Amino acid sequence: ADENWIQDIDFGGTFDNAIYGNNVTAFEIADIYVDGSAGGVNGVYIYVDESSDIANSPSLINGFDSSYIWYSQFTSLSNGVVFETFIYDGGSSEQHVRILGNDFDEIGSDAIRVNAEITAGTYLYQDFTIGNNTVYSAGSNAVEIYNYSSYGADSYSYFSLFDNFAYGVGGAAFYVGGHAEYGGYVYQSVVGGDNDAIFSGYGFYIYAYADDFGVVDQYLGLYDSFIYASAYNGVYMGARTNEYGVVYQTLLTEDFDVRYSGYNG
Repeated sequence: ADENWIQDIDFGGTFDNAIYGNNVTAFEIADIYVDGSAGGVNGVYIYVDESSDIANSPSLINGFDSSYIWYSQFTSLSNGVVFETFIYDGGSSEQHVRILGNDFDEIGSDAIRVNAEITAGTYLYQDFTIGNNTVYSAGSNAVEIYNYSSYGADSYSYFSLFDNFAYGVGGAAFYVGGHAEYGGYVYQSVVGGDNDAIFSGYGFYIYAYADDFGVVDQYLGLYDSFIYASAYNGVYMGARTNEYGVVYQTLLTEDFDVRYSGYNG
């Protein structure tokens, strides 16, 4: 589907996905309201399983160069916004997506999930902005970012993360995970500030795993965040390697205020 524009629609009742897109190349989803209290599962589910580029067509009215999910409300769902990529065709893809100004309430698992799994020499470039989102109560993570590469696949992901607020999250307010094996490569850059978490399992949870000649390289530059009363750690960063795997991790923080964590700051 080349162009998709959905705006000012309310969704309710029983559904798997209020909005579902498969291999879309341009979309704008704005000012929608999704209520899953009667049996709805996912708010927006974008699923990519073949190499193609996602940006925005010039003919769409906003004229921007990215696809957008913004200024919408999601309540009483298993997941709010899910963007998943599973590509095994050896091709090349670019994804330019903005998730901005959304409100999430009573989410059973993840409010925002961006996961990518590529293999067989596939190349993936991701450019995401996740900003000004508010999450009240999520069973797992408020924002989840995860990349996996294997068998010579290369994944490069750049995330701008700013002005997000999470309250009452069972897992991590902000989760970043990378996994590479069998010669796969994962690069993740997550940069931004003013991301706050109150009463979460973790404020930030960052993890990398590499084995069988896989390489994971993570760079995080984060600033001006307030992490209050995490059940475990305010900020956690961990790594594991096995069978000639290599992990590089850089974490730069400035003006972090971490208070009353259950374990460590």
